[in-house]
Amino acid sequence: KEVFMLLQVARPESAFLKLGIYGDAGSGKSYTSALIAIGLSKLLKSTKSVGFVDTETGSDYLIPMFEREGVSLIRTKTRAFADLLTVIDEAQEACDVLVIDSVTHFWNELVSSYKKTNKLSFMTLKHWDPLKQTWKEYTDRFVNSRLHIVVAGRSADKWDEVEDPNDGAKELRKVGTKMRVEGQFAYEPSLLCEMESVQLTARAGSKVIRRLFVK
Repeated sequence: KEVFMLLQVARPESAFLKLGIYGDAGSGKSYTSALIAIGLSKLLKSTKSVGFVDTETGSDYLIPMFEREGVSLIRTKTRAFADLLTVIDEAQEACDVLVIDSVTHFWNELVSSYKKTNKLSFMTLKHWDPLKQTWKEYTDRFVNSRLHIVVAGRSADKWDEVEDPNDGAKELRKVGTKMRVEGQFAYEPSLLCEMESVQLTARAGSKVIRRLFVK
């Protein structure tokens, strides 16, 4: 039998859900995140509270849902990046499931604070690297924490240079959507979903449905 120093028999080791949900305002991100958090808590038979990091006051409207389901909810309302790091550390002791809604505000706050501290009116390539290194403190906690984490974020258009098949000219075109956050974060969740709100007909007052797409 061969013995290796590093190679081992492969076994499932991803024990904690890291879920990203993004979409436009009103697409159902907060509501869906809460439903998933409640479902996970019940599936785990958790005796701990669900944690909620709220940047948009949306958790106020979700409290009755948690009460109906008999799941305790603890939360903080903040947009400060430093608080985001602290609350993940605290949640590892107090919770099994954590919701962060919306992560976009934390990224915006980090960029805004960096520009203010360095007296910048705009960002160049040399400025983004230290900023991304600071953001990595969050992504490291997100990936490695012993927590099920649901992260909601706003949607942004994704643009790319596309070549016209007729004349070979290149132009920027919208090629999809992405979460409005640091560019590499979309690769960190183990499950990434996009939500949309659709009005079934053009008639005023028409029924609206919400869809979730696994990306």
